[in-house]
Amino acid sequence: MLQAKLLKANLSEANLSEADLSGTNLSGVKLSNVNLSGANLSGTNLSKVDLTGSNLTKADLTGTKLVNANLTGADLTEANLSKANLANAILFFSDLTDVTIEKEALDSAHLCHTKLPDGKMSKCNLAEANLSGANLEGANLTRANLVKANLTEANLTKVN
Repeated sequence: MLQAKLLKANLSEANLSEADLSGTNLSGVKLSNVNLSGANLSGTNLSKVDLTGSNLTKADLTGTKLVNANLTGADLTEANLSKANLANAILFFSDLTDVTIEKEALDSAHLCHTKLPDGKMSKCNLAEANLSGANLEGANLTRANLVKANLTEANLTKVN
């Protein structure tokens, strides 16, 4: 499906585990409750995509555009989000355990009650991000931009 265009398709509850969707334009596609575990989504446009409740465990999202995407309740455990753009993305109650999200844009992202323990988040732009109630225990926030970020009731134990 390399370079495929699936504008406005409804792929909810599909099993796309281990699929190679790299470089695909999935902008606006409904992907709620989809299994994308181990999928290659590098360089994919997932702007304004509904990924609510989806499984993205160990997915490669390197350089992926997730602007205004809804990832509420999504499982991104051990996913690679290096150089991804998650500006204004919604990640309420999502699991980002052991995720690599270094150097990406998370400005104005909604990360309320998100699990980010041991996350590698150095040099991330978290300006104006909402991290209230998030679990950031052991996360690496070295040189992250947290200007005007909301950290109310966030777990910052062992954060560096």
